[in-house]
Amino acid sequence: MSGPRLTKVERAQIEAARAVLSPWGLASAVEMGGKHVILRVWARCGAEHRLAIMCTPRNPDDAVDFARQKAVRLMRLINERAGY
Repeated sequence: MSGPRLTKVERAQIEAARAVLSPWGLASAVEMGGKHVILRVWARCGAEHRLAIMCTPRNPDDAVDFARQKAVRLMRLINERAGY
């Protein structure tokens, strides 16, 4: 079964978010959640989190930066809950 069809900007957003999350050893998967792509992230403790990947065609660079910022915020939340 093939994955969801993504635009170039959505692929860049997912790549940016995974670049932030992968050094911490977090697993992730891409799924379609209605209109938007959802990046499901599993913490080391087994908790599941979701990041909505929303794209605006007007500013692709801003969209990638925003996805990276959301991943950093999620990383901080996971680390606070884990006590790091």
